Amino acid sequence: MKKIILLSLLCFFLVFSLAAEEKSVYDEFDQALGGYYGDIGGWGISYQQWFGPVGFETAAGFAYDSQSTFAYVIGAQMQFMLYQDYFSEWFSGSLYFFTGGLHGGTVSDTGYEPSLGFGLGIGFEPVFFEHFSTPIEFGYGGSWTLDSIIPTAAGVRVQGGFRYRF
Repeated sequence: MKKIILLSLLCFFLVFSLAAEEKSVYDEFDQALGGYYGDIGGWGISYQQWFGPVGFETAAGFAYDSQSTFAYVIGAQMQFMLYQDYFSEWFSGSLYFFTGGLHGGTVSDTGYEPSLGFGLGIGFEPVFFEHFSTPIEFGYGGSWTLDSIIPTAAGVRVQGGFRYRF
């Protein structure tokens, strides 16, 4: 009789421990702000927000060099969660599919040259101490100038950044 009661209690606790909702850093801290660099999603200051399994990210930046060239970019990405896990209190992460595009341009002594870029790929985002994330993405993308339908550059792209989740 004791064995049946013990077995019943073990089954009871096992079922309820499996049914307990797992904590997700993306539910608790669904927004992030930081820096990002990529040929698909843009570069500069980055903002990201998750709406359940779908995320949106935007990045915008500008640069000026000593040869009187001004460059700017505005990019956006949609992200679709494939897998996420909360491994411990100090480490969690996710795997996601992304697609994105950007508009950029340069202004120099020779004039204005706008460009567009598009791509897609897969990314993973380790999150440390529930707030510090370092997204790394691998994708395939291309960029075009507005006077050509043939990509000026196409190929594998690696993107990444550092963000604070809040």
